[in-house]
Amino acid sequence: MSLHTEAPWNAVAEGYDALVRPSFGTFANRAIELAQLPANARVLDVATGPATLPLRVADRVHSVVGIDFSTEMLRIAWHNVRDLDNVTLQRGDGQHLTYEEAFDAAFSLFGLMFFPDRAAGFRSLYRALVPGGRAVISAWPPPDRST
Repeated sequence: MSLHTEAPWNAVAEGYDALVRPSFGTFANRAIELAQLPANARVLDVATGPATLPLRVADRVHSVVGIDFSTEMLRIAWHNVRDLDNVTLQRGDGQHLTYEEAFDAAFSLFGLMFFPDRAAGFRSLYRALVPGGRAVISAWPPPDRST
């Protein structure tokens, strides 16, 4: 089963939210710190999953848009951010974002590494940023270099 298709993410969404989201909070906090976001920042989170990053940054910025291609991840994400007025979630493909110079910061935490065309994902993320905007992307090392 390929991790660049929706089916495996839909299948694990409930468990991912319960088990992975809490542990990935540390990575989200570090990414937010690295981005040095101003209070009025407009933030994009690509491959948002259960909204780990939006949940941690929403109270510090103007607005957050989370994008994911998994309908089940988005269903859970909607539940998680239901009380946050400045968070919007959308179904979409991070390789083909429709935004142009719309965000002050963009994140993809352990998402872009699964894209079949990573270069397209980087280009799409870059296009979504305003000039001088910041991107923070995280990925695991290849299995042969991972502990």
